Amino acid sequence: MIERADVVVIGAGVVGASVAWHLAQAGNSDVVLLERSKIGSGTTWHAAGNMETWRADPLLGDMVDYTVRLFPELEADSGVAFGWRQTGRVHFTADPRVMESYRAIPARARARGVEVELLDAGGVGEKLPILSIDGLEGGLWTPNDGRVDPTNLATAYARGATKRGVRLVEGAPVTRILVADGRVTGVETAQGPIRCEAVVLAGGLWSTSIARSCGVALPLVGVQHFYLLTKAIEGLSR
Repeated sequence: MIERADVVVIGAGVVGASVAWHLAQAGNSDVVLLERSKIGSGTTWHAAGNMETWRADPLLGDMVDYTVRLFPELEADSGVAFGWRQTGRVHFTADPRVMESYRAIPARARARGVEVELLDAGGVGEKLPILSIDGLEGGLWTPNDGRVDPTNLATAYARGATKRGVRLVEGAPVTRILVADGRVTGVETAQGPIRCEAVVLAGGLWSTSIARSCGVALPLVGVQHFYLLTKAIEGLSR
């Protein structure tokens, strides 16, 4: 087992693997990326993989813009295709108050270089012909939105990171973060301890319990959610 590193990243989902890749890109390859099971097998594997170009928070918008521009470089660097597709997205509502809030978005989006179109109910029906528009107020069309395969994206980040010297260890759940005199000194894993100068906690569902091991309370709560996967539907081209 590895005994020490400058940085230990806990969790090889899309966030942790991205952190490891960016650290390596910045010149710090003395990084260990720990995964309790397999790459992308935690929170990442059931993520929808949506990339929404319009975000009310400018910081989140900048992050999406940066990430989408990074995709061609990352695919070439890692040799992993993660299926980035621009599909467009429709948001729609039957609530007049929500529709009123929609009206201000296209101008705000244009000011940030993001394309958003306001739709009436008929416009929503044109974009989504299988949808009943009875009672709808309207919606928004964001043509440059899209999606990726989240697990393959995490794999691409991890493979690109390991090419630059990052050490990936799968099957190594972290049981606690080690602290002395108020500073991180390492992590304890099922395979033994690793000493380090810094820890990045990207453990998804397990982050709360790992953080608690060193006295940090993370305001994270696991919630149940559902989504539907279908075969191709006639009338929906993408």
